[in-house]
Amino acid sequence: MENLHTMTATLQQPDIEKAKAVFAEGKTIVDEQRETGSGENGTEVLI
Repeated sequence: MENLHTMTATLQQPDIEKAKAVFAEGKTIVDEQRETGSGENGTEVLI
């Protein structure tokens, strides 16, 4: 019982446009694909 701990977590989803602005700044996007797939627990994810 001494080794049990309580923790919490939050699910965060990044803003796609902000991520593009940070990582693709000054670069030309040649090909972009947007698809959905199956994530953990059957949740839909954008790939």
